[in-house]
Amino acid sequence: MKECNTVKQSPLAGIAAYGGGAGSVIFGRKGVGGYAIERSLRFNNADSAYLSRTPSSAGNRRTFTWSGWIKKCGQGSFQKFFFGGNTSDEHGFRFEDNDQLSVYRYSGSFTFQVKTTRVFRDPSAFFHLVVAYDSTQATTSNRVKIYINGVQETDFATANYPSQNSEYGINNTVEHNIGRLSGAPSSEYFNGYLADVHFIDGQALAPTEFGETNDDGIWDPKEFDGSFGTNGFHLKFDDASTKAALGTDSSGNSNTFTVNNLSNFDGTVALATGALPILNTTGNYGGTIGSGTRTDSSSSSIVLALPLNGANNGTTWSDESATIKGSGSAKTITRNNDAITSTTESFFYGSSTYFDGNGDRLVLGNASDLSFTGDFTVETWLYLPDSTTIGYPNGDRQIVGVWTGSNNDWLMTYSGTGSHNTFLFQIHTGGGTVFFSSGVDMSNYVGQWVHLATVRNSGSIQNYVNGVASGSAYSNSASFGQSSNVSVGGRVGSDANSVKGYLSDTRIYLSAKYTGNFDVPSRTGGSGCDSLFDVPTNDTTNTDSGAGGEVSGNYCTLNPLDSGTSNTTFSNGNLEVNFGVQMSCRSTFFVSSGKWFWEMTPGNSQYPNFFSTGIAKGAGDDQGMDIGGGGGPGNTEAYGFYGASSGKKFQNNSVSNYGSAYTAGDVIGTALDLDNGTLTFYKNGSSLGTAFTGISGTWSPFIANQATALNINGSVNFGQRPFAYAAPSGFKALCTTNLPDPTISDGSDYFDTKLWTGTGSSRSITGYNFSPDFVWIKKRSGSTSHNLFDIVRGANKPLFSDQNIAELSDGRLTAFNSDGFTLDSDNAVNDNNETHVGWAWDAGANSNKTYAVKVVSDSGNKYRFDDFGTSAVTLDLAEGSTYIFDQSDSSNSGHPLRFSTTSNGTHGGGTEYTTGVTVTGTPGQAGAKTTIVVAASAPTLYYYCSVHSGMGGQANTNSTAGASNFDGSVQATVKASQTAGFSIVNFNSQSSNANYTCGHGLSAAPELIFMKSRTRSGGPWWTFHASVCDTVAKTLFLNTSGAVSDNVAAGGGNVWGAALPTNSVFGFTTGSGSAHTQNETVIAYCFTSVAGYSAIGSYTGNSSADGAFVYTGFRPAFILLKRTDSGIRTWEIHDTARSPGNVSENNLIPNVSNAESSGSARLDILSNGFKLRTTSNGINNGNMIYAAFAENPFQTARAR
Repeated sequence: MKECNTVKQSPLAGIAAYGGGAGSVIFGRKGVGGYAIERSLRFNNADSAYLSRTPSSAGNRRTFTWSGWIKKCGQGSFQKFFFGGNTSDEHGFRFEDNDQLSVYRYSGSFTFQVKTTRVFRDPSAFFHLVVAYDSTQATTSNRVKIYINGVQETDFATANYPSQNSEYGINNTVEHNIGRLSGAPSSEYFNGYLADVHFIDGQALAPTEFGETNDDGIWDPKEFDGSFGTNGFHLKFDDASTKAALGTDSSGNSNTFTVNNLSNFDGTVALATGALPILNTTGNYGGTIGSGTRTDSSSSSIVLALPLNGANNGTTWSDESATIKGSGSAKTITRNNDAITSTTESFFYGSSTYFDGNGDRLVLGNASDLSFTGDFTVETWLYLPDSTTIGYPNGDRQIVGVWTGSNNDWLMTYSGTGSHNTFLFQIHTGGGTVFFSSGVDMSNYVGQWVHLATVRNSGSIQNYVNGVASGSAYSNSASFGQSSNVSVGGRVGSDANSVKGYLSDTRIYLSAKYTGNFDVPSRTGGSGCDSLFDVPTNDTTNTDSGAGGEVSGNYCTLNPLDSGTSNTTFSNGNLEVNFGVQMSCRSTFFVSSGKWFWEMTPGNSQYPNFFSTGIAKGAGDDQGMDIGGGGGPGNTEAYGFYGASSGKKFQNNSVSNYGSAYTAGDVIGTALDLDNGTLTFYKNGSSLGTAFTGISGTWSPFIANQATALNINGSVNFGQRPFAYAAPSGFKALCTTNLPDPTISDGSDYFDTKLWTGTGSSRSITGYNFSPDFVWIKKRSGSTSHNLFDIVRGANKPLFSDQNIAELSDGRLTAFNSDGFTLDSDNAVNDNNETHVGWAWDAGANSNKTYAVKVVSDSGNKYRFDDFGTSAVTLDLAEGSTYIFDQSDSSNSGHPLRFSTTSNGTHGGGTEYTTGVTVTGTPGQAGAKTTIVVAASAPTLYYYCSVHSGMGGQANTNSTAGASNFDGSVQATVKASQTAGFSIVNFNSQSSNANYTCGHGLSAAPELIFMKSRTRSGGPWWTFHASVCDTVAKTLFLNTSGAVSDNVAAGGGNVWGAALPTNSVFGFTTGSGSAHTQNETVIAYCFTSVAGYSAIGSYTGNSSADGAFVYTGFRPAFILLKRTDSGIRTWEIHDTARSPGNVSENNLIPNVSNAESSGSARLDILSNGFKLRTTSNGINNGNMIYAAFAENPFQTARAR
């Protein structure tokens, strides 16, 4: 956790640490109990970050509770996050090196250990952990209880419980740590975010004391209102006013923790006019000039501090050394020739000072203290625009110093020719001129800011370039110095010895500020403040103006699961990365609408201009995206920018000049406007112009190493801390608070899974949040077929996904109920003492529909619906649904539509049927309609014209669901939920061989269709998946393991009619060798993706245990997978009911009757998608397709 280094004026300047202190504005979504988590605290193991406290007296060592919200970043290593004791006596909690969670005590051997089977490796969201410890319990398993998101963990890899009434380190008078175990190596420190941490001394509490389930089924935090006990504490991390305040205990017990290697600083410096930021003791920027605590350990010896900033073309400068030191007098500054402040290049302040190489200089007055008798430090930042600015044929270019040709002269210089071709320091004493060369050729630093420092420490002079000791250390203890003619940027009396470039932040100390290599400051500081607005709940109070660090919520980070792994490491909450050669990484967010802004800063590496950024599509593989190297991009669909040469942009495989070059420390902003389809990049707050237009679809931010032979590093800021430069107007940070509201906030309202153990006798399966319309049942513990039922065909009529036989009528599922279904005793669905699973989908609450009615001449006047090709058709109307017959069309004039229980109504001797019927307006005029709500057990009806005979037809009132649909060339019965993107379609294959279309009712093109003949034995499950079925002849088969095939090439006919599915219809072909023979009754299940609820797509497997990551935009509850380029790979189903924790490996196969298996088909189900964790060719090799349905959208999902 480096101290923040950004010195760009913050939009929140003047607010200490952007909202710190007990009186700060509350940021954070109110939970169901009205409780707000304001901030989290980020721990970086590379920085050995931790909190520590040693209780003055022991508490209850037998009974306690720990509660906290965790966003875990690192994987595959020990992470110790709460401990009492040290490495000789460990008592606490850790993540294992295989990512399992362990509560244990170890002292030479394990005294006890309770270790979960599930693993924790979701870096994209928070989860809630409660550990309730009570060794007094007589029942062994009650002594340690672990709860994840409010649910007690019951599946353990190790379950060795503590002995009764045992007492160990926690709550004893030993050092307690959050983020580490005392004495453990830093590699085992915690890596991630913690929020709302509670410790309750003397009670073993349930998770409901700290959280509760909201109306969308999400586990939310709530305020703890009980007693804490003697050593209890509550760490909110919401006071960032000082570093020490990060460990503040809010319980009222004052059990505050000491903060170690964490930063409270916000990533910006609020600058007084012309002021410099103060350096802290670790050599990084922090604090503000003119206010706050001066943290620079060298401030007492500073004698020159020139920010060298100002307005563009400005001609005034100030020395801030007296302000920093707190005493003394500032030096006067006299301008010589044309030196100006310029905004063309800047490192810290939005400006620097430009010297044109021809006599420009700033001459210092009142410089009598620039006398060097002992230790000293001279440092500056230098920018050389191009190679012509390096050399001076007969000498050197003076950065700062004095040269009179007499004793006591001193100079910091650079050149590019002769013996002075390096950055060096020189002094002239009685023994002549002495050169102290760095050995660094400045031609290597053209076009970038470079930090130069010369330090004398105890008689040894050492030069540093970008914080690295360069050249030899020279022994020298001479005294020197002049009180006049000291100048910056050039030499008094020699115009030719002037800098040709830019200087910034020039300082002199009469002490050895650096005694070894050091991290030079950068604009963003990479990590920034460790008290962040990255929390598990969404902000309902504040708005995002584009400044960054304004609203709370779950923030975007880099996604290590979607990255190349070769020599790539992530740090600081997955906001910094060191990339291996040509490695890349997408983020945890994908977006398809809105205006989004983020910043990327290259680090100090040899080629920082090859650290690229942009947006990318697709699912990753073990190498992340293939966006190529310095020679150009690769195959991933991406738009990007990198700073090589004069700047390059690329779109897929096309590279062109754009913008300008950049280097280490430059802040590259990305503005993605998906509302208008544009992508624009910024350099240090200045727009480089619109790079791309016409962008649409779903995209994720990426960063990458374009270099072909070198590792590079850098950092990103998605808005969890203030931006270095404010976003353009209307653009927002990538935070769940800012994401659009999902259409479906609780996936279980439309899809859910239930498990049961069979009884062998009739029973009901209940607990669904809807009345199921499509039910898929499989015995888990035995070999039986998959049984598929739907409400359009009706109960008692199973189809089998693993068989091509016709529909049966033998019961099994005997009724669809309001929250489930009823089963008979059949062993396929309810076998005694056998386990079963039932997946269920909702196709809408009803079959309501509006028909546009016209009267046409068809052997006399007839009613026609929705411009269908046939008149006076037989309608299917479902009981309980509402149907509107719109007679606004002028052709209806004089033809009122009515209902009767008699064919032809009153003309056939019957009477008008009025139950549930409402008549509005006059036929033929706007607003005219006849509405019927079909009553339960309604008789078969007939629609007719009350004035004219022979115009109508029959209307079946079905106890099954679905309504007549006339969108295609054939009439169908459809029950559809456009909200959930799912419909059930029943139709007839027709009596002639031809291509046909059929309406599906979704108002969006289906991406997945399972189509099966109900009446023909041998009719396969024709399966359309949009990712692979790109022609009407291509198909998959749900009942086989076959690869995608071309039915025409195989000697048959088209499958999907004459055209691929549209927003209103899908096609099918009737004919020899085609999908159907004549006059078959056919059922089709149609699905289309709904953002936040369902996703249908494809990815490329990599045969690695570190497999592909697939972003879905939600936490999946169900995943269907299939390899499509191999004929021997089965379909596979995973769900979170059968595998409640990761790894998910309980697999069922739709195309075979096998019992559930586990082991080889392994994947992690995550808050925003899934990650393959297997070498299995079945789900992680070649071309893969998937369909997934949600528990909850990513906006509110918890890590799993």
